Amino acid sequence: MSYPRPIGEGRFIGDVVRRVRAVIPDVVVVDDGSPDDTARQAEAAGAVVLRHAANRGKGAALQTGFAHAREAGRTSWSTMDGDGQHDPADLPRFRRGLPSDWRTSVWVGNRYGRRRRPCRRLRRATNALMS
Repeated sequence: MSYPRPIGEGRFIGDVVRRVRAVIPDVVVVDDGSPDDTARQAEAAGAVVLRHAANRGKGAALQTGFAHAREAGRTSWSTMDGDGQHDPADLPRFRRGLPSDWRTSVWVGNRYGRRRRPCRRLRRATNALMS
C-alpha cells in the first residue's frame, strides 16, 4: 500500500518537543518518513528520534512508538501530534483526570471540551470522527 507523500512537522516539532519536555522529560518522536528536517529539529530539542525510512502511516508510527515504550519498560505513555495542535501543558491535567484504579489500556482525550483555536473544517470533521 502506498501513502501520500508526508508533509513533515519540521517547522513545529522543535517547539512541541521543548514544551513537552517542560512537563515530561523523556520525549520520543517517530519521524514517519518526513521529507523535511523533522528528525534534526526534534533531536536538537532533546527528543529521542525513531525513524521510518518511508512514510508508513500514523498507525505504523504509533506502533513503533508503543513498541519503543514497552521495550524501555514504560507502563504508561502519552501521544500527541507534532504540528502543535495539542497543548503539552494539558498533559498533567489529563493524567490527573484518570481514575486511580484505571485498568484500561488506552485513554483518549477529547479536544472539544474547550476549543481555544479554530481549525479548518476538514480537520474539525476528521477530529470529531476520530474523537
